[in-house]
Parts: sequence; C-alpha cells; structure tokens
Amino acid sequence: MEFHEFNDDYTVTRERLRAGKLIDVAAEQQRLLALVPQLVDPNHQQVARNLIAALPGSAAPAAPPSPEMAEALQIQDTAFYAGGTKEEKLAALAAARKKIWEIADGAGEDSAQIRGLTRMLEHRENDLAEDLPWSDPPPADTAGS
Repeated sequence: MEFHEFNDDYTVTRERLRAGKLIDVAAEQQRLLALVPQLVDPNHQQVARNLIAALPGSAAPAAPPSPEMAEALQIQDTAFYAGGTKEEKLAALAAARKKIWEIADGAGEDSAQIRGLTRMLEHRENDLAEDLPWSDPPPADTAGS
C-alpha cells in the first residue's frame, strides 16, 4: 500500500469524525492500524501510527480564541488590508506590529502565538518595501493632457 492510499482513508475517517458521523472511534483506529503493516516504508508506518493515535483529538471542537488573541487578530487584519499610499500602509503595519507585541506581553499561554501574528505583517512590509506585489499605481501622466 502506498502512503497516499492510507492517507486518503485516514482523511475520510477524520472528516467523518469531525462531522459527527463516526461513533466508534476505537474501532476505526483498529481498522486503520490493520493497514499499517501494508505500508512498506517504516517511516510511513510510524507517521500512520501517529496519525491514528491523534485521531480522537480531531473530534474536539477548536477552543475559541482568547480575548487577547481576538484583539490581536483584529489589529492584524485591519493593518494588513489598510489602504493609502505605500508609506501609510507601512506606518499602519509598523504600528500594528508594535501593538500586537504589547498585547502578547500581557497575554497568557498564547503569547507566543500572538507574537507569531506579526510575521505576516512583516512579510507584507517586506513586499511593500520591494514594491511587491501591490505597489502604488504610477502617477498619472499630466504632461500630455
């Protein structure tokens, strides 16, 4: 059996679990474990066993974000899609990164994840600094009018 065939079967099982259509998770884990020896590569076998072991956790709904994370996400979105000139966009991104770091400093367990939100803003700043991919339009040619 090729790993992609196992992974397809696993993915269907995981999606059935998430949709609430799978009642006996242990039986599905046993069924999937029976497929593991058919995988030729020992590394693929270990990956498959790890996926199967983590399957019950797929049923748990995601926890809502903390108030700090929700605030930081809002700041990130607002800054990422800010309009204006390139300089105004860069200023908005820099201010947002600073504010997100301040929020992270006062956050609990998710402070590292909150700090990670600034990476996307940093990439956006780099793109703008290099005029990629959405540089300001060139000024209108008024000499010919």
